[in-house]
Amino acid sequence: MYDNSKLNCTDQQLIQRLRNFPNMKQVETNNTTDSFQIFGNHLRMDFRKSFENGRFVGYHNVYLSISPHYHFNRYKHNGNDLTPENARKSILDICRYLEIKESEFDLFKVVNLEFGLNIIPKTDIKKLVNGIEFYKKTPFIVKNPKEPFSKITDATKQKNVKAYAKGIQCHEKLNAPEIDINTFRFEVKNKKSFAIRKHGIDTLNDLFKDEVFTRLAHALVKEWQLIHIINLEPNFATYTREDLKFIKQHSTVNDWLKIINDENRNKFQREKQKYFKTLQGDDKIREEVFNLMNEKIMSFGIGAYLPQKSENVKTSSTTITKRKTKDLQISKEVQIYPHAHVVKCTNAPTPEQPRKCLMTNINITMQKDESKFIYTTGLNYYREHDPNLYEKLLRDFWSDDCRGKKDDDLHKIISHNVRNRYNNNRYRIDKNILVGQLPLF
Repeated sequence: MYDNSKLNCTDQQLIQRLRNFPNMKQVETNNTTDSFQIFGNHLRMDFRKSFENGRFVGYHNVYLSISPHYHFNRYKHNGNDLTPENARKSILDICRYLEIKESEFDLFKVVNLEFGLNIIPKTDIKKLVNGIEFYKKTPFIVKNPKEPFSKITDATKQKNVKAYAKGIQCHEKLNAPEIDINTFRFEVKNKKSFAIRKHGIDTLNDLFKDEVFTRLAHALVKEWQLIHIINLEPNFATYTREDLKFIKQHSTVNDWLKIINDENRNKFQREKQKYFKTLQGDDKIREEVFNLMNEKIMSFGIGAYLPQKSENVKTSSTTITKRKTKDLQISKEVQIYPHAHVVKCTNAPTPEQPRKCLMTNINITMQKDESKFIYTTGLNYYREHDPNLYEKLLRDFWSDDCRGKKDDDLHKIISHNVRNRYNNNRYRIDKNILVGQLPLF
């Protein structure tokens, strides 16, 4: 799963050892940095210069960029699978080559991390990539016109999301014909340390932990659920006149951009849900990728990602993916994708239990780890992903202070009301216990 990763080290002894490492070719030097690399950009060291009174006195730190997946394939491609075990071996191999001791791993902070999955869908890869247009409300773009089946979006200042035809790239640019030409790669790049720490990663040592692989694998599947695919080839013969009109009105990127720019901030989510509901059986691409990603992470010995229950999605029957493993069972979770195979491997690590708001008992894993109640981040999340639950929260915790308030100001009041109601309830219970009105057990 690991791909390009950047590590930062400020230990002066390590900096000097790496600076004197042989076989590295200097590729750049300027007033701030001396850069060296080997195997192209897949193994690179950038030494940041320090000056006193205008005189060069050494290096403040070094950024070490590694590519475990490319290393695993002798720097030829990253089109196949990189299991957790192979990722560990690749990182160890790189460190041994650079003569970095295991006792020194904690001296390297992870400041950039790219992780992804390769799958081979039945859907034609060009159709799949062409249909991918939005991450949440952010459009995907083709940065290089010469690579029309490679799309990327700056989801946030801390994160890139990329979806592209890895098989075509391997055949046309990387000279790797052994890779299936229909291979699809979905990857996320965290560009800030605090975003990486959300996955439990601080230093190089953390990249070897089982729980980190589990978090990253599940994060990829969750990110895929936020992708919006426009079906470019629906079977128009199966729709009513009204449904056909609706689909045609939502068949281009510009149609969706108009909805995104609408003053009603909830309109995009409502229209997207109606769009997928109207497509009925034609909305197979998202589900296919979802299932294949889950099957891939299960093949790595990681438990499948189980979508959280959502009140505005109807329960549907589930089917078990055919596998040799006997310890498979159908999940009773309500699914975000109605036709998705949701399976759980009982002999693999299971996902962490979601953190829940103490008052409302709803999932708040999208918030900071120390959160005990739903806050603005959670309310923003449910506004976009579960409007029915969001509206229920507003109704249940509305107060006169909410009148005329919008967005974050409204959410701050609602979250304040949630905490207050919890504390008031606890106070009443404790008071009743003290005066003997309620039993202690």
